[in-house]
Amino acid sequence: MKILVAIDFSDSLDAILSEAAKWAGFTHAELWLIHVVESQPDFIAYSPDVGLMGDGVAVGVFADTSQAHQNARDAAARRLREKRYQLQELAEKLQASGVPVTPLLLEGPVIKTILEEAARHEVSMIIVGSHGHGTVHQLLVGSVSEGVLRRSEIPVLVIPTRTAKDDKKVRG
Repeated sequence: MKILVAIDFSDSLDAILSEAAKWAGFTHAELWLIHVVESQPDFIAYSPDVGLMGDGVAVGVFADTSQAHQNARDAAARRLREKRYQLQELAEKLQASGVPVTPLLLEGPVIKTILEEAARHEVSMIIVGSHGHGTVHQLLVGSVSEGVLRRSEIPVLVIPTRTAKDDKKVRG
């Protein structure tokens, strides 16, 4: 049995990995840890007032736009490298505890990529975390867990990662 575990390196990571390891232990499954990075834009806009935009971050004001493009590519490459190392460390920790793990770092549309990888590797289940954001956040940003749950043809286990402590903070 194979289980695909979608991770985003948020505060909920430990809860998701803990549950995934339990399921792997119960079912003698192999885990496939997947982290999907949204594709970088082919076109990067430059504004003398704002600076470089393209991956959602204003990098700064550059007089030479070719240098700005190179800096954006370098920053994106650094972020991917960091995520690859983090993912490998997580896989090694789980493997040390006896869970077989294959890490996957991919680029593309998050929900579509998760579902395509699940089909490609013929996994039996997908595990995702739910951050428990409010309705406004859902409408504006959407939810990976909800998208995977709605479109998946295989079972999806959604791990609630919001705690009672978090609820108290929201209520005041």
